[in-house]
Amino acid sequence: QGRPIFQLPLANRALRIWRESRELLGADVEYLQSGHIRVCFRERPENIGKMEEYAALAREEGLELELLTANALREKFPWVGPDVLAGSYSPHDGHANPRLAAPAFAFGIDLALPTLTWPTPDTATQACATPTETGTPTCPQQ
Repeated sequence: QGRPIFQLPLANRALRIWRESRELLGADVEYLQSGHIRVCFRERPENIGKMEEYAALAREEGLELELLTANALREKFPWVGPDVLAGSYSPHDGHANPRLAAPAFAFGIDLALPTLTWPTPDTATQACATPTETGTPTCPQQ
């Protein structure tokens, strides 16, 4: 949550990758799906409408957001202070340890490089992932 709506399809794809990161990378990157909250403070009550609008648009893109009143927020998160009027909770947001994730992705890319074919000026607009009988992707010729 918090991303522009047009970025949510990419964020959803990234979420699937993070959830499978241990299998895809062969390493534990300490991915933790801990959720994320956004709050609306009493001094800016107009933000509740913006939060509701964002949640409706986000649902269309597959992002589950739970809109919560101040009391419901405090029930779920007792540390929320009295200045909070409302909020939204995204249970699927998470994070990984960057000190583990960066080298794991670098190593994963290094392993994949022999099987990747990069676009040339002739094929830059075409997909370069057509598998051959040997399993090596090649760029189709125009």
